[in-house]
Amino acid sequence: MSRNVWVVMVALALVMSFASTAWADDASLAQPGAAEVASADVGATGETVCLDDYWCDRPRWSGYAGGIFLQRARAGSVSVFRYMANDAMAMDAHDLSFDHELGPEVELVRHGNRGRDLQVRYFGIQDWSAETTVHGSTNEFRFHQFGLNLFDIEDYAVRYRSKLDSLEVNLSFPTQRWLTPLVGVRWVQLHESGLTIVDQFQPGLYDRYGIRANNALVGVQIGAAGRLWNGPRLHIDSVIKGGLYGNTASRSFDADVGLIGQYHLSATDTCTAFVGELGFSATYQVTQRLAVRAGYEWMWLDGVALGPDQMPGTVLVTTPPTTQLDRSTLMLNGATVGVELTF
Repeated sequence: MSRNVWVVMVALALVMSFASTAWADDASLAQPGAAEVASADVGATGETVCLDDYWCDRPRWSGYAGGIFLQRARAGSVSVFRYMANDAMAMDAHDLSFDHELGPEVELVRHGNRGRDLQVRYFGIQDWSAETTVHGSTNEFRFHQFGLNLFDIEDYAVRYRSKLDSLEVNLSFPTQRWLTPLVGVRWVQLHESGLTIVDQFQPGLYDRYGIRANNALVGVQIGAAGRLWNGPRLHIDSVIKGGLYGNTASRSFDADVGLIGQYHLSATDTCTAFVGELGFSATYQVTQRLAVRAGYEWMWLDGVALGPDQMPGTVLVTTPPTTQLDRSTLMLNGATVGVELTF
């Protein structure tokens, strides 16, 4: 997790600390709301007695810690290498496939009165990686997008790396027992270290290329959580969220092309992006305070800069060399599992 994420999380922890103090000390919030009054009665001494533990017997805090096994979709079809003799494709960026990777997922919720909750949630994947080797032959390679002809027949190692961080703060306020609307803010960072292309005949000395893209998204989201099934120990929930984000996107290209020379090109742009999320989870109550949760979720990021997509906008044979920032869509999906503690 980056240092910036830790700073933001500490700041949010302080905000939640103040919020919890305000909730706990405000006597007016201790009075039952409309939903509680509907399920309450007046005792012999005139005090309000809660008859429904759904609203009244709720913990002050709950915390969740677990793992998220996310897979990111392949890159779109972008020609990386072609053979000079017949212009046949030697490598497509879409051929690079990512496995599921494990990352942390943590959540802290301050439960307020009348079902209002304040949630802070973080998850991240620190290293998706996909690799392949483009084998040389009697045909010389050509970088299809850059306009460069590679006058050798060595093998080229191609590596694509990516990482994701997501931090969100949500306020929820139930309208029904089975439906809880929410509104919040979210920060998402997607960093792409792809593609890194190295001549394996003389690695570090001849023909090395690196394309990087970085996306910093900040925005507001709305959504809702739904209780699909509620049993004595097991309950099944769903959540859907979506929002518009401002994305500060940047890309850079570095190359050391043998006798031709060295290149460094960069571009930055600010644009509107969209982030959506859909998830389902099942929670089993082991004890009064301990539960086990497992689920599956999907995530969409639209308007983000991905590594291979920056290749078509980079031309090294012009004077001066040119580059531009291109954006596209990324999809993620995977399972989650962890434990929840209430107190």
